[in-house]
Amino acid sequence: MSDREVDAAAGASVTAFGGLRIVADDRLLQPREWTVAQAEWAAELAADAPDGALLELCCGAGQIGLLAARLTGRPLLAVDQDPIAVRQTEANARAAGLDGQVQTRRGRIDEVLDPDDRFAIVLADPPWVPHAQITRFPQDPPVAIDGERRAWTSPAPACAPWPTTCSPAGTGCSSSGRATRSTSSRPLRC
Repeated sequence: MSDREVDAAAGASVTAFGGLRIVADDRLLQPREWTVAQAEWAAELAADAPDGALLELCCGAGQIGLLAARLTGRPLLAVDQDPIAVRQTEANARAAGLDGQVQTRRGRIDEVLDPDDRFAIVLADPPWVPHAQITRFPQDPPVAIDGERRAWTSPAPACAPWPTTCSPAGTGCSSSGRATRSTSSRPLRC
């Protein structure tokens, strides 16, 4: 299989992603090869992280969180507002044999996380492109990248739940475009 195959009849693409086969509806942001590093980074951090599940915010097709769950053996909670994204993440989890390890929730982050939820590692790759610039990325669905429509022009709003959802000594990985944010920066440390 090539890195990315398009199934025009189904309106979806199939991408090889760190050993997983990820199907992404064409209305979702397609998996990018460079985001494999985010899942691998989470797996490296898991060695020193407290016990507990992974949380992926703005999960899309679920590729980053699913690969991190496969690499760490930890449970994953994947969250997205888009019902298509949640269904696609669930389907990809089943196809990868991870459905017993993965739970999804659909809705706004501040509405779907329980007050007692705690996570060892929080992953986020939220929409980040300013609305006026989304035409620079014609291959991407506007809803998947438009940070202003989702009120996110930086990963900060997606990171807002971290202080209350991260386990003590937990950590977070966030991406804003191609610049992955370091967990050593204080705002991302729990």
